[in-house]
Amino acid sequence: MAPSGVADELMLRCLTMFDSRDETEILRRAMAQVSTVGPGRAEAGYLLLGDGLVRCPDDGFRATAALDAQVRELAGRDGPVRFPRRAWGWAFALREPDGLGAPDVRRAPDGACVDGPRVSHGSGPPDGLRGALVVSSRDRPGEDERFLLSLLVHQTSAALSIAAAHRRERAQAAELRRARGEREAIRRRLDRSLSDLGHLHEVHDALARAAARGDREAGIARALHRVTGLAAAVEDRFGNLRAWAGPGRPDPYPKPDPAQREELLRDAARRSRPARVRDRLVAVAAPRGELLGALCLVDPEGRADERAVRALDHAASALALELAHLRELAELELRLRRELVDDLLTGADDTSAYARAEAVGHDLHGPHHVVAVRWADGPADDGFLRAVGRAAAGLGLRVLPTRRSGAAVLVARGRP
Repeated sequence: MAPSGVADELMLRCLTMFDSRDETEILRRAMAQVSTVGPGRAEAGYLLLGDGLVRCPDDGFRATAALDAQVRELAGRDGPVRFPRRAWGWAFALREPDGLGAPDVRRAPDGACVDGPRVSHGSGPPDGLRGALVVSSRDRPGEDERFLLSLLVHQTSAALSIAAAHRRERAQAAELRRARGEREAIRRRLDRSLSDLGHLHEVHDALARAAARGDREAGIARALHRVTGLAAAVEDRFGNLRAWAGPGRPDPYPKPDPAQREELLRDAARRSRPARVRDRLVAVAAPRGELLGALCLVDPEGRADERAVRALDHAASALALELAHLRELAELELRLRRELVDDLLTGADDTSAYARAEAVGHDLHGPHHVVAVRWADGPADDGFLRAVGRAAAGLGLRVLPTRRSGAAVLVARGRP
């Protein structure tokens, strides 16, 4: 049995290994202690990486591929290894002491020599394996030397196990921080989504109330102003103001250049979201691709955020439906008027004619006259018919207009 004084001195020297959390440094310190316990020397050291042992590249010129092959054959067990001109060689498996468990190591320890040759075990390393220490001697060691070597191996294994435990704790703490960060990010995204959903519900509710009251374009502008806090304007496709909500209404309202206005609307219609044009955000109302108008948020200070942009986009969709509905009503009314006039000229049932005239807002009771207007420069078109209708209205006549045989034909109430 080795003298207790020598063992105590070795234990003191081994305490330095426990000061380090670097497994590679612990192994190097252990190798430096081999020569202090007898005539032997440390040939190589290995650390577990994944399912194999990795030899550090700076262990000395004596560590070779042939040695790696011998350690591989031992498969993580203690056993003899052969060296030229050395009477004795042994590979000590560095295992976790009982009670420390056998963690699953999937990545390199901090500071490990990961670029060294790997010694794979095929079926995987034995439980609790942390590495290996290979020692040789010119003579076979005595009982005292073998005891001191086993004491060094035990202390090295304990130091490696503690370092691995600290590394696992750091990894677990980092993973916990990452998981907490992800959870917090998810919570923030959820809060934003719920807030955005509430705002979108407010927008839809405001637009629905405006539609229920029949406020049309003015109601849409007021709803958009209320949910964004910015002045809102509804314009027709030519830039004429149809409705305004909020402060700062221009008086007179500026009239844009027709060519520039057409280009602006077509450019905005090609975009997937409202476009900024100088001090305004502009969204086009274009149902079925037909440009009918535009909805604008007046934002000279650039205060409009993503919520305001989404509100404008939804309000523009509502405006597109409203303008399309008004267009269909106008076209239907014009068709009904023309059909009524055609029937009146050809002779229609009195009861049916009265009801249809009332439906288009014309009182057919009382005397009426038929007025035919021709234009010497060509046949009457819709533009000419509208001009004749405006002229009749200017004379205070209530008329039902149509085109017939190249002329504008008016059924006028009273005497023209």
